[in-house]
Amino acid sequence: MSAGEYLAYKFGELDLPGLSCSVSYSGNITDYNFGVGDLQTGKPVDEQSVFNIASIGKLITIVSVFKLIEGGRFNLSTPLVDLLHDLPAGWNRVQVGHLLSHSSGIKNYTDAPEYWNEYHLDVPRSRIISYVADAKPKFAPGTQWGYSNTGFYLLGLIIERISGEDYFEFCTELIRSYRPGLMIIPTDDRIVNPQRVRGYTRQAGNIIQPPYYSNSGTFSAGGFSAVLHDFIDFESAIFRGEVLSDLSLKAIMQPYLPEDGSSIKSPDDKFDFVMTNGLFRFENSGRPYLAHRGEIFGFTSEYRRMIKDDFSIILAANADWEFDSGAIIEEVYRLCVRD
Repeated sequence: MSAGEYLAYKFGELDLPGLSCSVSYSGNITDYNFGVGDLQTGKPVDEQSVFNIASIGKLITIVSVFKLIEGGRFNLSTPLVDLLHDLPAGWNRVQVGHLLSHSSGIKNYTDAPEYWNEYHLDVPRSRIISYVADAKPKFAPGTQWGYSNTGFYLLGLIIERISGEDYFEFCTELIRSYRPGLMIIPTDDRIVNPQRVRGYTRQAGNIIQPPYYSNSGTFSAGGFSAVLHDFIDFESAIFRGEVLSDLSLKAIMQPYLPEDGSSIKSPDDKFDFVMTNGLFRFENSGRPYLAHRGEIFGFTSEYRRMIKDDFSIILAANADWEFDSGAIIEEVYRLCVRD
């Protein structure tokens, strides 16, 4: 069975409107598309369909941060307070590396009830930070792991402060300087885009479109949408050394090591990972891989890079209900590489 045949079979089993997958292996990108991107019009998912990739877009923030580091503007050990002003006193010991590795101890703003009262509003950046500004840090920086979108939101503010540009403008200029013409764009459901896939959720047994979710709340923590082929094209350029130095790539691929030399690991046995500077690093039968998921109203996505095989994959569905995307990715990898 080929990867395409397997994906077609799995799509037939799953109750999803649409499914898209792009695979890069040894310099070649293959795309697989199934179902519809708009239930009302019946428009099919195809090679030009734009999916909200949510937190997978953190990779773009990571690369942008390292480009500024390579430019000598700051480093992984630079204190947050040296880069941004008017921050809570409890964040004084937080460094850039802590933000990237989710080891800052800063509360995740998406855990704040106030955020969910306003997720549909286009609020200023300062409002997002205010949701958690008074919360006591969960632990001392660099001592534990705790997923924090706030950390990546702060990284976006650092990018804006140091570059003097809007975060999305800086990132899209960076992408296009290496891969002109790629469709990797800020998410904005209010803009009419015939390539944009509509996301869906379930409510009382019915499949409906979810409410508007403002990109002011996702920003540098997951505010991009993309044609999956184009995302994997740029991702491949990153890990083949076209965008960042070898030193930066090592920092993204190898475990993040705090000052005491330990690593930042999963807090429980359910997910056995070690954090790099931005991505989750897992091991499967001696094969290390980097990974991230994306989940937001109407969309589910998952990304992996198998470090030793020059294999990367992104899978996305325009549905926010649970399905085992990880198992699907593992089988596609087996069909493409291991067999």
